[in-house]
Amino acid sequence: MSCISYFTFRILPNGRLKQQCPNIGGAANAHTIYVYRRCRIVTTIRKIAAGETCISPDIQRQLEANPPIPKLSARQAEVLQMVVDGKTSKEIASVLGIRPDSVDAVTRALFEKMNVSSRTEAVAIALRKQLVKI
Repeated sequence: MSCISYFTFRILPNGRLKQQCPNIGGAANAHTIYVYRRCRIVTTIRKIAAGETCISPDIQRQLEANPPIPKLSARQAEVLQMVVDGKTSKEIASVLGIRPDSVDAVTRALFEKMNVSSRTEAVAIALRKQLVKI
């Protein structure tokens, strides 16, 4: 029987592992290990101690199906909202008081962060992930 469990360990300066509470936050030397079978714990710990990243196949599939969006800058969020509202680059530039090519530069950076290649894709993701107001 397989189940998803998670264990958090802290690698001490001497290289030894110490189990931590799950809510340790963002400690720099803490590693969360996702294990889908208990027999893989030792192997997973050794891989992490060697600097590898270990994520169970189930969690990997979830991440690939629904990748996280990096934090958008205030300007990118503002432009994204206007793109969702159907505004053109010229209209966005007029509202923001900047040049249309500046809007295009922000839009390109936004698309790169969102890993999309069109306004349609950006709008679909923005709506699905609730990055904008409707």
